[in-house]
Amino acid sequence: MRLWNVLPTQRPPALRVLREPFGYFMIAPDSRRVVTLAADYVVWDLNTGEKLETISALRGYQAGYDFTRDGRKLLAGGRNGKVRIWDFEKNELSEFAAGADDDEVVAVRRLGDTEFVATVHGLRTERMFRTSRVKIWDFDKRQLKEETGLSGAMATVSAVSPQGKTATGHQDGRVTIWGQAQTNFLAHPRMVVGAAFTPDGNILVTGGEEGTAKLWDVATLREIGTLKGHLRSIHALDISPDGRRLATGGGGDESVKLWDMRTQQELITLSGEGSMMNRLAFSPDGNKLVGLNSEGRLHIWRAPAREEIATGEAKEKLGAKLP
Repeated sequence: MRLWNVLPTQRPPALRVLREPFGYFMIAPDSRRVVTLAADYVVWDLNTGEKLETISALRGYQAGYDFTRDGRKLLAGGRNGKVRIWDFEKNELSEFAAGADDDEVVAVRRLGDTEFVATVHGLRTERMFRTSRVKIWDFDKRQLKEETGLSGAMATVSAVSPQGKTATGHQDGRVTIWGQAQTNFLAHPRMVVGAAFTPDGNILVTGGEEGTAKLWDVATLREIGTLKGHLRSIHALDISPDGRRLATGGGGDESVKLWDMRTQQELITLSGEGSMMNRLAFSPDGNKLVGLNSEGRLHIWRAPAREEIATGEAKEKLGAKLP
């Protein structure tokens, strides 16, 4: 695994880390480590590509996971209603009960830069999961703060805002925003394949299998933008920590497109190897963009800022005019 420093006009090569399809990864809060999941949970140095450790204690059940705010622990879903906690400093595994014995915790997510985490409960299949509820916890106190029932909906994607609001996308193109006033609306003509909230929780971005990304005002459910640029399907998306950039994942030469959230203009296309890019994430510092395709190849790009792209374009135009 190698990290390439990529200028806006260059095309980065693929970084092969995983060999299995439908893998997963999560970036640490310090933006220096990434944990990948195939047969094992493996920790890598995000800057050098060095393999740091294999967390064999988590082997046996593959579920979504996230870091605690300080990055010292990894929280992973588990069977029997348990959240598994790996302590990097102590090299030890512990658990806490987030549900009943017949429950599965299919994912754990930290809510922004806070001590609160969400546990997603249900049953997972290869491309979908049946969600039953989402619980919001004060992790430091192991205290349940809020629980939202999801009525057993079959979901293709889910997103939890830093404020604790949950949205799920579905195979029929509909999106559900859960809460006391549950809302369900048609977002796309085909399956919903991506969803993410802005850091302030005011905008929800969804991606459709038909190849468009849509921006929704969460308060009114009004569509405030449609982004069209991928020739085929969108498979994943993510919003930068500052809320200014959107990344959408496609496939082949147009693996990733970066968009300006304010102007809704396409900024740049990043190419990669293989087929569809089915997971994307900005690093917490916003400086890197990591993508995982269906062949299990992990791509790492330096995520250029809007101003940097504009400067690069100006230099290219000036160079083209020179004799």
